[in-house]
Amino acid sequence: MQTFSYFDYRDYIRDFYESRKQVNRKFSLAAFARHVNQSKMSVKYVIDKKRHLSKKSLQSYCTFMNLQGQEKKYFLLLFEFCKSEVLEEKNEIFEKLLKSKEGKIKEVYLELSDLGYFAHWYYPVIAELSYLDGFQKNSDWIRNSLNFSLSKKQIEEALNYLEENNFLKGSLALDKQVKVPDELRSYIYKNYVLESIEMSRRSIDELSIDKRESFNLTVSVSNEKYQLAQNMIRNFRHELHEVLSGDDDCDHVIQVNMQLFEMAQSLKLKKENNKKDSNYEH
Repeated sequence: MQTFSYFDYRDYIRDFYESRKQVNRKFSLAAFARHVNQSKMSVKYVIDKKRHLSKKSLQSYCTFMNLQGQEKKYFLLLFEFCKSEVLEEKNEIFEKLLKSKEGKIKEVYLELSDLGYFAHWYYPVIAELSYLDGFQKNSDWIRNSLNFSLSKKQIEEALNYLEENNFLKGSLALDKQVKVPDELRSYIYKNYVLESIEMSRRSIDELSIDKRESFNLTVSVSNEKYQLAQNMIRNFRHELHEVLSGDDDCDHVIQVNMQLFEMAQSLKLKKENNKKDSNYEH
């Protein structure tokens, strides 16, 4: 378990606790708390992301989790990143995090300069097509492989960008997963997400049922369950990426879309949120 695959230091602490518990069933939150000189509830609040560590307690956690060298440096940066509420400062720390990752893990974490990868829905699709057996770097082969129509010009523009920026198989990014950090997802590829949703709609009209899978659920929940659902989807997305990637022989390029959004809320909660917004504006 490496710190370099995390973007919230509390997720690492949670996974550290879970891994220790798997090895030793007697290892509890109380035991964890004793090792880091904290109360049981303090540790629980950190793991549940209801609180941040204090700088004073940070070193105790690093010592107990045996974080040293670059891993400790990265963990400390994560701490600063998660606690920062100033956008400019957060961006500066994030750049340091990306540099710390270089050469440590196989994933390619995109930066703002890589925005072109998500210029259109078909850029990532063509990049993944390059991993299929018999792939040919020409518009005719690609057009015949796609289930959705593209012009020759669109395909050639995509190929030029992907090749120049090492996103095709055989480039510098060989066998690496392209990932977008959670903290940048809200603005790094907003239009791409909208295009993906539109492609999902088209798939219902244009693809046979054996080529698609859909799931819809509308349910009333507490705020606690709502946050739980968000975390479960976020974790599932990462786990699914890990499971699906890395095949030597690929036959399909698939798109997986997951959306969770609030359709309505209680009047009481609305009034509370409006009050917060009003206080913030003043």
